[in-house]
Amino acid sequence: MYFQRTLEDWARFNINNRTSHDASISSGLALMACNKHRYIPNNKIKLQSVDLGIKRYNNKGTTSKIIS
Repeated sequence: MYFQRTLEDWARFNINNRTSHDASISSGLALMACNKHRYIPNNKIKLQSVDLGIKRYNNKGTTSKIIS
């Protein structure tokens, strides 16, 4: 960090009194925007087969039978 006043503002930062530390808040948001790929949640993709009720039949012979 090249800016001395921002470093001093980071050192005096108080979470209960954020309005007096606008430089800390804005620089923190800028750092988060530059590293936004780190804050994206990774959702696990679950693939499940869906039974549509469509069956395949063997039509050989006199009666049809379901192919399993």
